[in-house]
Amino acid sequence: MRGDLEPEFAVYVAGPRASANAKFPAIPEPARWQFMSRFKRELLKPQYDLLQLSLTIPKYPDLFVSIQKFEHTAALVQWVREADVVDGQIRRGTLQAVSLLLTGIDETAHELAILACESSTDALRKRLRAPPWVYTKIRGDVRPILATIYCTGRSRSDPSIRMEAEELARAFFNQFGAEGDRAEYDRRFGQHDDGHADGNIE
Repeated sequence: MRGDLEPEFAVYVAGPRASANAKFPAIPEPARWQFMSRFKRELLKPQYDLLQLSLTIPKYPDLFVSIQKFEHTAALVQWVREADVVDGQIRRGTLQAVSLLLTGIDETAHELAILACESSTDALRKRLRAPPWVYTKIRGDVRPILATIYCTGRSRSDPSIRMEAEELARAFFNQFGAEGDRAEYDRRFGQHDDGHADGNIE
């Protein structure tokens, strides 16, 4: 990680190299806190075993997120654009990335989430392209961890997916520790300079 202010969890990313020429709009300053607050509320809902949300940032296409929980302490997250939503459920779309949220509490739950990630497919039923060493790295890495595997170089360059994944991770991991208030959040994370371990897949 880079910067003076870092999240209280490890971050690992893998996938095709980020697109050097991709251009994205700036993300409004309040977005981090707004998504953190929303994720915290949604994760508290009693029906949450498979949670699906639509996320909006100005000047970005809508991003849909599907969160599958494993024994309360691990989760598999799919980030999707151009989705068809039927009766509140994501039916189809273009898979951008998948994330694993592993707390370090229950390794059996972690393994179930990782196995589900290994079998993830996109809307065309094409298997997520990640070699075995990526999953070996995730299985042996520190906890808690946010591990994200991107599907394309453009999605890896997309700051909205990265930001929303980090805020979801904070909300998820905060269920198992101190949550803090807005002032503490701003003090710790407001100036965070994103830096990630490199897991390029060529």
